[in-house]
Amino acid sequence: MSKQTEAEAEEIEEETESPSTKELTLEQARLRYQDEENRRSAVEGKVGTIITVDALIISIGGLFTELEPFILLSMGLALMSVGIGLWTLRTRDYNQPGKPIDDFLQYEDLSVEDQRKQLLFDYIVAIDGNENAANIEDKKIGNKKKNDRKYLYFDVCVVLTSLALALILLSAVIGYL
Repeated sequence: MSKQTEAEAEEIEEETESPSTKELTLEQARLRYQDEENRRSAVEGKVGTIITVDALIISIGGLFTELEPFILLSMGLALMSVGIGLWTLRTRDYNQPGKPIDDFLQYEDLSVEDQRKQLLFDYIVAIDGNENAANIEDKKIGNKKKNDRKYLYFDVCVVLTSLALALILLSAVIGYL
């Protein structure tokens, strides 16, 4: 065995202690992917809350003995919000980075560097999609775009629910006048 020089030992120690730029890039991709997963969970929780509020609005509207036009309209808006909210919560096919579990053995033949590049590419496709892919089977809509749609639907639900609440309050005010 040959002895390592002090400089070689320090170089090896630096490589093992500090992550390379490639590792940092892959870690950032993982974090971005996790951010999108967290965004999805957050919006789905918020939509669930809106659906609960809408159910209360519909229940409160049903308590009125005379269903005035404002009450009927508020119940209709709440019902539309529930429909959009349930549409938003439907099961969707979200992209996962990496190969399907059945194809993991294909990674075995790749070098560490090639595996890192492939995983980085897979994270990018999972997050942003690859709608310009030549092969139709390879085209994917990114998780970010899917989450952006959910937030759009959530915003519509919030507006409908707010209008429904305003109509119920307006009906109560008119009733006292």
